[in-house]
Amino acid sequence: MELFNQDRDTEYKELLEKCDDFFREIEKETQGKNFVFAELEENEAEYQKLEEWLNKIMLRDFFNAPLKKQSEEKLGKCKQILNDFSEAIYRKNNEIE
Repeated sequence: MELFNQDRDTEYKELLEKCDDFFREIEKETQGKNFVFAELEENEAEYQKLEEWLNKIMLRDFFNAPLKKQSEEKLGKCKQILNDFSEAIYRKNNEIE
């Protein structure tokens, strides 16, 4: 079971690194005030990949590897950052008040 959890944690670690990349990308676009719908679509697609990847890892994680919870929480933060970025884009483009 320990080896199985180590394998899952290796996958979770890679996912966590990709979540950090996602944060940096949103931060870069926000600092550059690049509030265009093309960026939103690109980042929505990237978030979707992260979400699907986490779901696939979790399907193989029969013993709840130690990094499972941290990965779920970090993906939740990715979703929140994406929502904030989306709101900024819609505001800039006068789609919402």
